[in-house]
Amino acid sequence: MNYIAYKVNHVEGDNLEDLNLNIPSSQYIVAVVGSYFVSNDGNNQLSMSFIGEGDFSPKNIYAFNSGGTWHLTANFPHATTKNFLTGVNGSWTIYCLVINNTFSKDLGSSVVNFGGSNSTTGTVPTGL
Repeated sequence: MNYIAYKVNHVEGDNLEDLNLNIPSSQYIVAVVGSYFVSNDGNNQLSMSFIGEGDFSPKNIYAFNSGGTWHLTANFPHATTKNFLTGVNGSWTIYCLVINNTFSKDLGSSVVNFGGSNSTTGTVPTGL
């Protein structure tokens, strides 16, 4: 198991659409375990502005498999850096675990129906 922090500088606003890590998905699994974003406005603070219609959404960040390699995406939907139009963009730090496939197994999906409640009990995945 390996740990790496990707420091991605000067993305457009806050939108990291696709970073190809060139890590072969046939050999490894990449899991995002944490992240940090700063606006490059000179004071290293998160300063976001609402854009578009709808509600502000929490950050959307994940690793995905495309073309046989792992990629990263990160964004605050419906928001951008406060001074994006004047060229103030942002930087992400994304913490990942890179796990060799010999130490992991794909258990598929587990669907859990809450039945309209706010809590329930899941089942142990088959194959665990």
